[in-house]
Amino acid sequence: MESYIVLLYTNIISSCSLAKIYIIKKWLLIFSICYFNILVVNAQTYTLWSRGNPTDTVTATTPCTLLMGGATEDDQAMKKFLQYANHGDIVVIRTSGSDGYNNYLYSDLGIQVHSVQTLLITTVAAANDSFVVQTVRNAEALWIAGGDQWTYVNNWKGTALNSAINHLINVRHVPIGGTSAGMAIMGEYYNSAQGGSAVSSTVLANPYHSTVTIGNSDFINNNLMLNTITDSHFDNPDRRGRLMTFIARTWKDKGVKINGIACDEYTSVFIDTNYKATVYGGGPSYDDNAYFVRVDCEGNNSIENCVSGSPLNWKQDSSVVKVYKIQSDSSGTQFFDLRNFGASPTYLNNGGVWLNWWISNGSFNSANGNPISCTPNLLNETNENDFDVIVSPNPMNDQVYLDLNLEFDQKVNISITDISGHVVYDRQEPIYLIAGKHHLSIQLNHATQGVYFMKIQNNSGKKLVKKLIRS
Repeated sequence: MESYIVLLYTNIISSCSLAKIYIIKKWLLIFSICYFNILVVNAQTYTLWSRGNPTDTVTATTPCTLLMGGATEDDQAMKKFLQYANHGDIVVIRTSGSDGYNNYLYSDLGIQVHSVQTLLITTVAAANDSFVVQTVRNAEALWIAGGDQWTYVNNWKGTALNSAINHLINVRHVPIGGTSAGMAIMGEYYNSAQGGSAVSSTVLANPYHSTVTIGNSDFINNNLMLNTITDSHFDNPDRRGRLMTFIARTWKDKGVKINGIACDEYTSVFIDTNYKATVYGGGPSYDDNAYFVRVDCEGNNSIENCVSGSPLNWKQDSSVVKVYKIQSDSSGTQFFDLRNFGASPTYLNNGGVWLNWWISNGSFNSANGNPISCTPNLLNETNENDFDVIVSPNPMNDQVYLDLNLEFDQKVNISITDISGHVVYDRQEPIYLIAGKHHLSIQLNHATQGVYFMKIQNNSGKKLVKKLIRS
């Protein structure tokens, strides 16, 4: 189907008796026969380009998340993305540009799809338009093009379009992906670019520079990207310093140690629901890489200095941040297991090297490092005077009970994480319990089947980690 065109007739309340009204893309053109006047009225707030069958289809899709670094799309990764859409309707959304993806996705890659539709959505009104929202909700795969991520955040966040995107991810479980700015908004934490593009040298010299604007938990809701910030165009220019700044600021301001996924320009990361992040790209012809970044879980990793107007200093033993770097290629055999962002990073990775990153008085540093090695501090209840705990039932269903026998008064924090380290329960505030026996219950209605870790910690620093099974 070519550009969206509707022809209709109406009476114009004027000296003209009849006019033809054409809706073409964004504009309503009223051609008045009388006096040959042409009136232009802004009737639609979006533009649509379409290839393929205009009727909706529904296919059984496989969820995934595809991140691309911002240069030419990687064909291998994009073919896999389309295959996961299972011959369905592909929708591309953007705030600038035109229909450059339509032929590429519809025919150039050789993967059969039902249709490809590109929507130019440049205003809040367009993001709340019923046709736009329904078109997105009908998609079997959603691709977010490059551009300026602040226009995405400013015009899409909190709109009906935003709800439609999250509906695709969490209800219909379709593939979603993005390149450049489209990749930049994929994480639970994101660089909104409200103050412009953050430059490494500038923000390392002042981590509270106006270009450091980090949003979180209020835009794209994707379980594969929890507690994660992304960065694209990572090698052009060098953005390692700014990613370190984003991570440091989030820890300093919010008390959260977030992870990072970054792609050089010709690199893609394809993430499946098993948390396997496969790297594709132009290597070895291009020295392009993917980076999986987390705060080290051993030793002293505290930030020495992160204040406004002063250089960032975060070095300690020169291994405050661990990085798994994979040089991209077309084989599809190199990967990082995102569960290694969690409390027990013991899962297999392949094809990369470990690095240590740190910041010394505003200067970025990198060196070869050892694999990350940290496990929960499992304490034996029978040898701990602070805790006498029974957790039941285990395996559990929607509810788990704790029977504690405390020898002295104390404040107790309780949290539960899944096997990849994502928090599924956190009381936020500690419970004050007097010495003696206590029976507590925790509701876990939204926990899916799998392995979880319950951490109980008191105000003296003693902690106990219990393994839970959700049946």
